[in-house]
Formats: sequence, C-alpha cells, structure tokens
Amino acid sequence: MRPVVVSVGPLVTAAANNISTSQTPAVTNGQLALNGTLASAGFVGTGSISNTTLTITAVSSGVISLGQAVSGAGVLNGATVIGNLTGTGGAGTYLLSTSQTLSSTTIYGNAIATLDTARRVLFTTVSDESAKTIYITGTDWAGDTISESLTGPAATTGYTVLDYKTVTKIYVSAAFTGAVTVGTTTVASSPWVRMDEYALAQSAMQATVSGTVNYTVQTSMDDTNSPTNPVLPASVTWVSSTDTNVVGATATKSTTFTATPLFIRVLLNSGSGSVTSTVVQAGVAPY
Repeated sequence: MRPVVVSVGPLVTAAANNISTSQTPAVTNGQLALNGTLASAGFVGTGSISNTTLTITAVSSGVISLGQAVSGAGVLNGATVIGNLTGTGGAGTYLLSTSQTLSSTTIYGNAIATLDTARRVLFTTVSDESAKTIYITGTDWAGDTISESLTGPAATTGYTVLDYKTVTKIYVSAAFTGAVTVGTTTVASSPWVRMDEYALAQSAMQATVSGTVNYTVQTSMDDTNSPTNPVLPASVTWVSSTDTNVVGATATKSTTFTATPLFIRVLLNSGSGSVTSTVVQAGVAPY
C-alpha cells in the first residue's frame, strides 16, 4: 500500500455556544436554533406557525423559497417549505410539510454552522437532561452526511462521537427542563485510514507533531461497508493502540502493527498544535 497521509489540528479556540446560544427546547422533536457565531442561513426572519401555515412578518436577510429546510427554537424536525401561499420570498404565508402551533420567533431557512475543521460538537446543560435524546445531523471532513443520537447531559457537558465539519440540524426527543448551549470542543479525529485486509499484515505509522498536542493512535476492526455486518459510523468501536508509546503522546512517535486493523486514526485529545500521520502497509496481497 502506498503511504497514506492524514492530519488533525490545529483547532481554533473552542467555545461552548458558537453553534447554538442558550435556549430551552420546549417541544418533542423540537429543533434548536443554529444561531451561534459559526452559523449562517439562506433566510432569517420573524414568523409564527399555525397548523401547516408559516406566516413571515419581517425579514432580516435572504429569501425564503420552496424546498428550504425551516428551523428555529421549537420548530419541529422535518419542517420544509413546500408551497407559496401569499408569500413570494419575503413577508407573507407559506405551506410547511409539518403541522404545529408556534408563536412568533426567529425563523431560519437552510441554517448551517460551519466549523474551522471537523471536530466534536459540545452540548452543555444546566439541568439533568439524561432522560432525553439529542439528534444531530451535519457533514464530516469529506463533505459526507453524518448523523448520530446522544443522551442529554446530566447538568454538565457531553459531546458527539463523530467529528462535524458542518452542523445542519439539531433536535431533541422531548422538552428540556432547562437551557442548553451547543459549541465546539478541543477534541477531534483525523480522517480514518482504511487498511487492506488482503495485503500482508505488517504496517507502520509515524505521527509527526507540530506545536503542543496530546494525542492517541486508535484502531478499529468494525467495518462501515461490510456486506454482511455493517456498523454505523457513530457505533464504530475505537480501541487505543496496544503500544502505550502512542497513547496520550505529546511528541513525534512511530509505531508498528503486526496484525493490521481495518481502520487507523489519530485522536487529538487536546492542544493547540497538529499531528500529521503517515501510514504504510507492507507489500501487496500474496498469491
């Protein structure tokens, strides 16, 4: 296998509310507003919802149009503009794909939060929300759509399993007791390196450090593309390397794998620097 080079970091300074500022989800399947400093939208305005009718009373920016995903604090998951009633892109009424009653609030069309690089997303709560589930959708470093569900934090913090380059939707299974903010962490993973299970087993890896970091080399035998036993990306089990030299490491290191796993990655635990990893698998498939 030709050498494969992947990297992780550096990360800009993390913030607890740069995806969603403090808000209290009030309904089952209600969305959070993506309104932090990393967020943008094709449309922002003021509106209310009655049954399937969205009434826009003021426009802050952009144009609302057919097919736009509609979000905002309390807007139900799946709300999409499917028809024009009296509106033509600004103030007026529009037909939604979902039905609910929602008083006047800020409405977003095609909202998205874009991070500096793919990393874990942080949730911070002030109440025990562990009986609820948070659902998040976005894209990874390659631009592929990813999603997962996680248990609400118990008056503390929790973060995603996957690394998000963008976040396009967050909603909750039930109303929260208190407020929640959504932001970025100091934790991120490199792209996954897929090894060749038909080639020779011996593999080597060099992790080159730039700046200040703490990192761990991880491996997995789970296969997201298995024809018989596929594992969802958020359910893949990652195991720290058996070589403790590259677990919680802070300097440039090398390691070998006598039995090659299916996937290898580097987990950036903390730090303001970066880790660039080169992975080589010995030989080609023997015949």
